Amino acid sequence: EFGDTVHSLEMPFYGKVFILKAVLQCPAEIIYQEMILQPEKMVLWNKTLLACQILQRVDDNTTVSYDVAAGAAGGVVSPRDFVNVRRIERRRDRYISAGMATVHGSRPPTSKYVRAENGPGGFVALKCPTNSNLCTLIWVLNADLKGRLPRYLINQSLGAAMTEFMFHLRKRVMEVTVRS
Repeated sequence: EFGDTVHSLEMPFYGKVFILKAVLQCPAEIIYQEMILQPEKMVLWNKTLLACQILQRVDDNTTVSYDVAAGAAGGVVSPRDFVNVRRIERRRDRYISAGMATVHGSRPPTSKYVRAENGPGGFVALKCPTNSNLCTLIWVLNADLKGRLPRYLINQSLGAAMTEFMFHLRKRVMEVTVRS
């Protein structure tokens, strides 16, 4: 409907990596505010996320977070929790959030969730050079959901989760741009 694309490729050591590319009708700064600067507030609008808590601010641009992803594939994939380290950067024409799994003493694995791990990945929100009310979002997702799920089901659920996330993000962008 919106022309979003999701591609995947096999990467040695990391397995399947998904890359989403989407054009959004908003300035890149809105994506920066809603997704990159305030990830803990995404649970208010992103139904693919059950929890996000900043565990540690390493410096102004680096955080460690605890995230719980909602279940997927009609409940076949149960919710998963993650501990990630994330670095953000602002450049002239883009906003970047890159990270991967880490460990943190305040959030050891529990029996409530399967502890999943993110490989290297993140978001880039690119400003459109010809229209300040457009931006391109690129999301690189490399997740190991752990557990005993067949690989095809994991791949299917990750692609579907990216598509569902974009639905919620577009809805949020509309809410934010109507208010401003």
